[in-house]
Amino acid sequence: MNVVEIVGCQSLKEESIRRLLQVEEGRTNIFAVRSWEIERRLQQIPQVRRVRVEKVFPHTLRVIIEERRPEILVEGRGTPFCLDREGVKVPCAGVAEDELIRVVLRSQEGGLLSEVLDLVEVWQREFDVALREVEAVNERLFILRLQNGIVIKCEGASNVRKKAVLLRSYLRDVRVKSLKVRGFDLRPGEDMVIAPGEGEGF
Repeated sequence: MNVVEIVGCQSLKEESIRRLLQVEEGRTNIFAVRSWEIERRLQQIPQVRRVRVEKVFPHTLRVIIEERRPEILVEGRGTPFCLDREGVKVPCAGVAEDELIRVVLRSQEGGLLSEVLDLVEVWQREFDVALREVEAVNERLFILRLQNGIVIKCEGASNVRKKAVLLRSYLRDVRVKSLKVRGFDLRPGEDMVIAPGEGEGF
């Protein structure tokens, strides 16, 4: 094997990846390389989301790395920290704060962060309006602030999932018909409360 290609490194150093490969260019026989073992070793690096090792015959080993990317900034439990979309703690470096979904934990109740991660995942799957912030007040009240300024109060991921069809149509009407709406409260039973007007204070 004469060539080792490493593709996808952004914050990770290519030299540290090469050390973990445990292969020597020009000395290791490509048939002796166990790609699954290399993948397993590299997958243990916290910043690595996915890795694929390919043998490109006759003499190239290609390592394709997908790094974890910070998407959520968590505040309210000591020092702020970042998580990727799967809830894995990652360094916050390299991403502007306004590109992250800000999560504010107002309560120290167990399970709140897990519920927030579920809520973010449901929101991103169900809606095309960008989520700017989630405030976890307690286990029964989550306040979502959208990029368009609308505020949504809910009881968590299942509450949003249950009312997604109805809420999606209202959010479309706000965008298309320029309705003046401050926010929505999804908590009251099967219904939804709409706060008309503009500005803060919902």
